Amino acid sequence: MRFKLKMLAMAAMVFASSKLMAQDTYLQIGGGFALPTSSSAIGDFTTLGPDGSITSIEAVNNKLGGGIPITVRAGYMITPNVGADIGFNYLIGNKVSISELRAGNDILAVSGHTRQARINPAIVFSTGSDQILSAYSRLGLVLPVGGVTSLEYRVPASLSTSGNSILEVEEVRGQFTVGFSGTLGAEYEVYDRLKLFGELEAIHLAVPRRISETTTFRVGGQDGLDALPTYSRETNYVTELNSSSNNADFNPNVDQNRPMDELVTTTFFNSIGMNFGIRYRLF
Repeated sequence: MRFKLKMLAMAAMVFASSKLMAQDTYLQIGGGFALPTSSSAIGDFTTLGPDGSITSIEAVNNKLGGGIPITVRAGYMITPNVGADIGFNYLIGNKVSISELRAGNDILAVSGHTRQARINPAIVFSTGSDQILSAYSRLGLVLPVGGVTSLEYRVPASLSTSGNSILEVEEVRGQFTVGFSGTLGAEYEVYDRLKLFGELEAIHLAVPRRISETTTFRVGGQDGLDALPTYSRETNYVTELNSSSNNADFNPNVDQNRPMDELVTTTFFNSIGMNFGIRYRLF
């Protein structure tokens, strides 16, 4: 009998502790804005004189990484002060000017924007998630799991070797990599289980290129994509180019039916921004 009582007491304690741990299982939905903070320029503005010579070159400080982030998070607080959560973030990037070539009133322009899906597992520290008003911080990883950066090239007829205007859209996909995030925020309980939150979030994320593909190619308004060989339409990014690479600068016998090989470059999506939304306690 005494053994059974001990077992019942232990079971009650386990049940009580599990209920206690599940007292703050939550779902959080929010959005806001992000400003790019990368330190490296992504292109340049070049101006040509009447004779075609370069008169000036200016570095472009526009950067990718800014835009509108939409985030859904799920997590639980192990104690009122420490917890863990995981978020799914989708970034709708701003369109930015990457480079321009100016000759009089004619402009050859390159612009770009990104769409990026990210997973964000994190550890949460709170001044007290069971309080009406609390502050918190979150440290986590940023794992890009999908998305594409689109580059748009617009060439006026006056600057085209064919004498026709050209519109080309190239989609660049990156390698898997790991970034980092840090967040400071505050939340306020407006109803039972429902809180409003506001937070400042910083993200550091550098993504090396993996492949790119031209998805739109119009010459004089006419579709010319099917006329492009694979070599001119697709690119593989590699860490070294040599005589065996499929690159005409290193190998005179390139295979037009294979993607071009090009040296890998890295794009920075660093940002700092504000998020706002609601947090609902499920249990």
